[in-house]
Amino acid sequence: MPSLQFSHLLNGYAKAINKTYGRVGSLFQHPFGRAVVTDKGHFRNTMLYIHLNPRKHGFIDDFRVWPRSLYPLLISDSPTFLARPPALDCFGRRQSFERAHGVHEHNASWLNVELEENLEAA
Repeated sequence: MPSLQFSHLLNGYAKAINKTYGRVGSLFQHPFGRAVVTDKGHFRNTMLYIHLNPRKHGFIDDFRVWPRSLYPLLISDSPTFLARPPALDCFGRRQSFERAHGVHEHNASWLNVELEENLEAA
């Protein structure tokens, strides 16, 4: 059950941070939520949302150089433990993955709608 394992990971992380910094309560502000990814389209939209979100919120000009992004690893040919095929297959191939990110980079208004719909459905 990946969702239960992910829940345990988040709860353990929150407890560790709270203990380290002498705080209590949730680490994530509302409206943080979780949704089960149900199909390839949902997975594709979630990846686009995650990769483009730092740029959308003005943290960085080019999402491709965001230090916490897996985008560079996904398009690289260098060895990694990252499972590239499942991530790229939902776009068809690497070129389609890159093209989708370029198309949506300039029109990110759909990102909030997609995320909100998926969270409400969960």
